[in-house]
Amino acid sequence: MTEPRSPMPKVLATLSLLLLLAACATRQVHYGFEKIDNLQPGVTTKQDLIKLFGMPTHALAARESYERWSWQYPPDMTAAGGGVYLFEVLLDPDGKLVRVMRVIRQ
Repeated sequence: MTEPRSPMPKVLATLSLLLLLAACATRQVHYGFEKIDNLQPGVTTKQDLIKLFGMPTHALAARESYERWSWQYPPDMTAAGGGVYLFEVLLDPDGKLVRVMRVIRQ
């Protein structure tokens, strides 16, 4: 009579695969200061911001048809020279940058 096989190898293989997929899905993205410092009020558009930084983490309506967009990233303690953790911009009704409102650098 044969002994029943333990389900542990399959469970461990499944957990390993899930952890690998989760690591790929949560890849940290950090931007250096120069990309934000080069944004130009009145020139930089919504499309430019999306191309540079991807879709914002948060997009909120502000007064008088203005929008406030923000991008937030997990802190990267291993980044040489640091990077940007959070930044916000204010966009006018035409979709152009008014100003960078807040930048938290690590």
